[in-house]
Amino acid sequence: MQARLDPLVAGGRHVFAHEIGAYGHEILPVALARPSEDQLSKPGRRAGELVPRVVYLRISRVGWALLSALRPDVIALALRLCRGNLKRVIPLLARGASVARHARRFRANILYAHWPRPSEVGLVASAIANIPLGISIHAHEVAHDNHHFPIAFPRIAFAAFCNAAAMRFLLDRLPTAYAEKARLIYHGVDFSQFQTKPLPVEGVFRIASAGRLTKTKGFDRLLRGVAELRASGRNVELVIYGEGGCRVELARLAEELEIADVVSLPGWVAHEVMADHLENAHAFALLADIDFNDGLPNVVLEALAMGRPAIVSPLPAAGEAIIHGENGFILRGVDDIEGFVEAFTPLIDDRCLLERQALMAAKTVRRDHDRHLQLDRLCAEFGRAAMPDSPACHSDAVIGTIPIDKQGNTGI
Repeated sequence: MQARLDPLVAGGRHVFAHEIGAYGHEILPVALARPSEDQLSKPGRRAGELVPRVVYLRISRVGWALLSALRPDVIALALRLCRGNLKRVIPLLARGASVARHARRFRANILYAHWPRPSEVGLVASAIANIPLGISIHAHEVAHDNHHFPIAFPRIAFAAFCNAAAMRFLLDRLPTAYAEKARLIYHGVDFSQFQTKPLPVEGVFRIASAGRLTKTKGFDRLLRGVAELRASGRNVELVIYGEGGCRVELARLAEELEIADVVSLPGWVAHEVMADHLENAHAFALLADIDFNDGLPNVVLEALAMGRPAIVSPLPAAGEAIIHGENGFILRGVDDIEGFVEAFTPLIDDRCLLERQALMAAKTVRRDHDRHLQLDRLCAEFGRAAMPDSPACHSDAVIGTIPIDKQGNTGI
């Protein structure tokens, strides 16, 4: 059994949780807070199936559970995690005690939590219940840590990183011994959903992109690149899937660049139907920031799997999926609009080159990013970390948390 603490909105982590259940693991999802109604309306089918099973922690109802946290070692751990901030210590102890109580009732033999807040709760719960803890770390978290990694690593069973660049970045800053607990486990691509598809017919060249409409995603740079392609005489269109605070700004920029008639901002798209939209594109592009706000978003891998070459900024993990000049292009910098035009021009002008890169795109992702292989690795870690001889545990039970920040965002 596994108690898992993770997000409910569409994305790789909760899909992992759903599929882990199909591998024979019993899962109890535990949420630190209840998502908004808008968030609950967007998880997609597979994540939606988890929603009715989620346990939401309510501090007002964990008074008795809190007594189990009142041990010197647990209090000392909470104080370190909170940097002595007593206003944070009590809620952390209460949540940790509540998760520990649920884990015992569920007879969990491993906790699995996402970084950062759920991992704090997981650390406290693990100390109280004496159940091993595994943590999941995304790319942006390694560069924006608030001192917790040195506290966590001595206490965890393993840490799963979603790409090698993030793993190297963090391990270079931690004691050498901690590398023994690091595991590279990509989110991977579900090839039954993202199947390789023929390229659209010749004519208008369609570029797709996707992500939160925020500054860090670089969609303004993408618009400028498309404007340059149009100015060079290339007949291209751009569609950006996603919602966010920069939507109005991006629409205004498209007007200023005189490309509004070839730019589409259709909004959020459910993960289950994303493949239908990517199928209409000839290629994928993302010019996101390179300061570990993104390592390599999974949508890039999904586009590659469908046979759509990808042109991206030099994201930290770009080279783990894109072979420059063979299945896409990695630009020289985030503002490399000239390189963007140089990469796309031959793909637009030479159908044979586009088809060769499309075939290579699907081939490389299928070789290196098969979701089932990644799930095999994760489940193997659960087996190694679990306590099969403990009388309090049975089978493979996993318990985990769902991170939601003060603004209600889930981190996807």
